[in-house]
Amino acid sequence: FNPVKPIDEGNLKYNSNPSLKDRVHCLVSLLPADRISLMSDGVIQKMKAVREKARDLGIPQVVVMPMVDKACPLVDMNLRMIYTSKKIKDK
Repeated sequence: FNPVKPIDEGNLKYNSNPSLKDRVHCLVSLLPADRISLMSDGVIQKMKAVREKARDLGIPQVVVMPMVDKACPLVDMNLRMIYTSKKIKDK
């Protein structure tokens, strides 16, 4: 696996006719809420590029954001506040 160079038809492992089990079904992005602000702009730009490519290919996406209680004191006191927390929304 080389994340810098996509696989091409010349590669022995290239599958020109993938079965359903060989295809990507969903892109899951895991972003710990208490660490998002520590991520570099470069990492964020790479993630955006991957998400855009997935969108262009029609691949469904979901973002999982654990550690929301660590990112916002209001949510730490009452988890139901996650839906109204400005700090969480801004992340």
